[in-house]
Amino acid sequence: PGWKGAARTVKAGLPTDLAVSVAKGELSKLSTQLVLNPEVIAPVKQGDIIGKIEVRQGDKVLQQADLVALDAVAEGSVFRRV
Repeated sequence: PGWKGAARTVKAGLPTDLAVSVAKGELSKLSTQLVLNPEVIAPVKQGDIIGKIEVRQGDKVLQQADLVALDAVAEGSVFRRV
């Protein structure tokens, strides 16, 4: 969620592809975890880092990448900022 912005949410994604190589038969053991910044305060520019994604195999992080804002979010009206 976004705070004090014209929109209540911020679309997030990866700026580039994310690839992980694993041994045959290991794909089902992978999981992903999103780690979002606790407070995303407007204005947010397209491309701002707002969290990260981790590809895990059990407790081990195999790969991670930044999550970025896919769209800009302008500062909200005075009523949204209080």
